[in-house]
Order: sequence, then structure tokens, then C-alpha cells
Amino acid sequence: MKQALNYLICAFAFMFTTPRSSADPNKPNIVIIQADDMGIGDVGVYGMNDRIAAGLPSFAMPNIDSLATAGVRFNHMYANPMSKPTRCTIFTGFHQGHCKGDRNSGTKSELRGDLSADGRDITFADVIRAGGYTTGHFGKWHVGVPNSTGAYADLAVSAMPRLGFDEALNLVGYRKTEFQEDDTTNNGMKTTANIQVVEGDGSTQWKYNTFIITEQSEDFIQSHANDVNPFFAYINYFNVHRPVAEVPRPHAFEGETTWPAVERDYAATAVALDVEVGKILARLDDPDGDGNNIDSITNNTLVIFFSDNGNQTKEGHSAEFFNSNLHYRKFKFHVEEGGIK
Repeated sequence: MKQALNYLICAFAFMFTTPRSSADPNKPNIVIIQADDMGIGDVGVYGMNDRIAAGLPSFAMPNIDSLATAGVRFNHMYANPMSKPTRCTIFTGFHQGHCKGDRNSGTKSELRGDLSADGRDITFADVIRAGGYTTGHFGKWHVGVPNSTGAYADLAVSAMPRLGFDEALNLVGYRKTEFQEDDTTNNGMKTTANIQVVEGDGSTQWKYNTFIITEQSEDFIQSHANDVNPFFAYINYFNVHRPVAEVPRPHAFEGETTWPAVERDYAATAVALDVEVGKILARLDDPDGDGNNIDSITNNTLVIFFSDNGNQTKEGHSAEFFNSNLHYRKFKFHVEEGGIK
């Protein structure tokens, strides 16, 4: 476990922990929350709060900021410049050059594709679980999917390996028609149809998968909060990855008519992530959700937040509009600090 966490390479991270009050202070619960394509400057304590004070285009991230206020800021953390390489590095503890997922595409060869399905790849979830933890993964997977051209090409969903996770929910986007979740009868995965919901503007949409990720994560926390063994939850959101227009409507920034529409949606997508992080933190403080935090496990839980890489400039969105990557050069896909810090 120590080796795996030592190789946790990330764009920015916050750690929040206080001494465990139970008999085993060396095994706190662990919650890792990962954003997608969020630049360092998007977080209030790293720059966005200065923009708010200056009256510049901006948005508040109070729940994520609260982790920095109550915990530790890692100011010199680095990721890979793309999603899959960062995730593969975290899963395996390997440097990108020694990791199969060294690029987003899995079509080059197995060595450039997904983590192996035959048990050869030991993940940090395997190591943590061997240390007595109950493990759960919720959200973006991106280290191998059924029907891909990588290691899972010939696998049915039911044979999809969890790579060390006792429970899993794997998603591939914001508003998809289906997702993969635990199949408890077959000890594998199954495809579950998404549901359609009525948005605030009256339109009917597939349920925003960000909400599904949070709901499943909260259920996991509630189920294992009082277990004898600690738990580990790896929560992977898609926010603020494109297409940001998938964010629920109406939203708080639609009135900012001087902003380009894509930037209004980007801000709403970022704030939606902050709200969901707040729900996770609230669940840690009140696992059974009864309004009484006598069962709080906050003091027994390590929370780490980071992004997989820097912000991107694509499909009309500019990383410069909110100064998402601060003064660092370039953005996602680039090895300059705007892409990896």
C-alpha cells in the first residue's frame, strides 16, 4: 500500500485527516476523488478566489476549498498529460514509460492499451485490499472496457475484471444510455440501463452520470462506515471534461450573458463537481444520513482530491477564459506544466 500511494502522481491534491479514534489508528478509511481535465487555477485556493475578488469571470468551489483549509495542500504534484496514462500510473504504481496505458488510445498494441485481464497486473486496489480494506471504484474507468481493441476485446461485460475492487460502477460519459455495475450473482459486472429524467428546463435527458457516481459512492460509504475493516473508495468524476453542455439546465451561470455559452457551461460543470464533492464529505460526517453526526467517520478518513491533467482548449472552450492553468504554459496533451501540474 505504501509503495502504491507513494506513486500517486497527481496535478494537485488536498489531504484531510485527523487521528483515528478507534483501536487501530494506522488504518483510516481512504477516499480518493479524481476530477477530469480540471486545471489547477480552477480551484479557489490556487487562483479562482483571486479572480472572484477582482470581479473577473469566475466560480466558487467552497467544498473542495474546505479540504485545503482543513488539510494539506500539495503544491508540487504532477500528473501525466492525458487521462489514461495518469490512471494507469495510479492503478499500477509504474512510471508512464513502464505502464501499458501510456496513451489514451488502446489501438496501438496490447502494450499501448489496457491493463491485462488475466491477472498479470497487480493494482494498488489489490495491495490495499490485501491490507484489510474493503475497496470500491465509482465512475470513469478508462483502463479497459468491454469490446475495446485492448486487453478486453474478447470479454463479455460479465467477465470484466475489477482489478482489485470489491465493488465497482464503471461509466464512460455524462449522459449515456447504460453503464456497468456489480453483478452480485455472477461475481462480475453487468450492463444496466440508465434512466431518463426531466431537467429544470422541461427537457427529458438521460440521467447525469455525475449524480449516479455520487449516489453509488454514498451508498458504499454508508454500507461500510461501521465495518470492522476500513474502506477505500476511488471516486472518478468526468467533470470538467467535455462536452460541458451536458450539465443540467437551468444552471446558475446562464444569466452571465457576456460570457460565451461554452464558458457558462464550463463553470456550471465545475460547480456541479464541487457540489458532489460536498455530498461525499457530508456522507462521511453523517454516514446514515439521519441528520445526526454522532456516527461521523470524518476524523477516521483520509480524503485526497486531484485532477488527472491540466485543463484543455477545445470545442470552443479556452483554458485562458478562467485562467484555468494559471501562468503555466500549454494545457492537456502537453508535457509543459499547464498540462501536468
